[in-house]
Amino acid sequence: MDTVTLYVVLRADRGWDAAALALVADALGPAGDDLRMWADDEERPLLRISYDRPAESLSAALDLGHALAADVVELAPVPARVVEVSVMTDEDVMVWRAEP
Repeated sequence: MDTVTLYVVLRADRGWDAAALALVADALGPAGDDLRMWADDEERPLLRISYDRPAESLSAALDLGHALAADVVELAPVPARVVEVSVMTDEDVMVWRAEP
């Protein structure tokens, strides 16, 4: 089982302030240094999440990324939608992007 990096991007109807980020982080629970989350400084409505975890394959990891994104959409204190889910290893990348 390889370790992959899940990368999720969500767009909110309004910006992600520190309180909104804290609510999502608390709801996702402790993940240690493997979970990183930040609001894009250039475009505040974007929330970016990076999460390192084991997965059987890239397609299985992509499913994990979609599940993580769905959890964040459900937990978010602001309306949000998933823009991108990517998974990557040292050798390969798989990307899903929402239709515009």
